[in-house]
Amino acid sequence: MEKVRFVIFLTGFSLLMGYIGFSATTWYKGRTYAMLSFDKTKYDMDTVYSQSDAEVHFVFKNTGNNDLKIHKIETSCGCTIPSWNTGLLPPTSVDSFRVSYNIENKGYFIKEIMVYSNSRSSPDHLVIEGYVPFNETK
Repeated sequence: MEKVRFVIFLTGFSLLMGYIGFSATTWYKGRTYAMLSFDKTKYDMDTVYSQSDAEVHFVFKNTGNNDLKIHKIETSCGCTIPSWNTGLLPPTSVDSFRVSYNIENKGYFIKEIMVYSNSRSSPDHLVIEGYVPFNETK
């Protein structure tokens, strides 16, 4: 009798878990979300001689099915300045934002950039690196 109860319980439990899993999958597929996809997540600026050479543009696409909104972009120090569009980016659209490094800081650098948005991948981690020579000649 105990074995029969256990088999009935196990069968019922398995059916219940299968139903919950199916319901959750169906529910999730109907959701809308933004998804941020970058062409490149790391830029090597090599040797930087002028301030205009110390800028990169991170190109990204909204591969989700809802509007994308970048809330903020943080950098690892104040010598790296981001500039971005604060509007909404519709699905399948492409945009970019600029990151500038202040070349007053000489030597080799690696700077991290964190992009906070309504994307499922948020926060997104990006990197710029390069070298500013101590002497100004090219």
